[in-house]
Amino acid sequence: MNKFIIAACIALFSASAFAGNLALSNTWIRYLPAGVPAGGYFTLSNNGNHPVKLKSARSAAFGMVMMHRSVEENGVSKMLPVDSIDVPAGGTVEFKPGGYHLMLMSPTSKIAPGEQIPLTLEFADGETLTGNFAVRGPGGNMNGMSGMHHHH
Repeated sequence: MNKFIIAACIALFSASAFAGNLALSNTWIRYLPAGVPAGGYFTLSNNGNHPVKLKSARSAAFGMVMMHRSVEENGVSKMLPVDSIDVPAGGTVEFKPGGYHLMLMSPTSKIAPGEQIPLTLEFADGETLTGNFAVRGPGGNMNGMSGMHHHH
């Protein structure tokens, strides 16, 4: 294998985390100017035969992490706190702008686009799943480039 393929494989797997039947992918944080909570986004897949319940998330990089869902009622967008989210057996839950998301508040140190922030999801059964979340700027991209494009 050449170095290029090895580097690509490392990049692919570092963006995903696995615990048992759970897989975490597409992990990223939209970092906003100081004082404004950052948003955490990811895809959580349950490849098992039993549903799981996501109860909370935490990160040493933030003083408080809360789960929210953006909803539109009568043409008005609101963010509602979420106590738990069921992930069906064989199903996927997507945290994305305009839907479920993590509110990341009170950063414990300066954070900048391009960094990787470990974040841990906690489930009702006591299981945890930690992934590295790429920090992107307010537009959802990394250093002016979309995070989904790979240039070789």
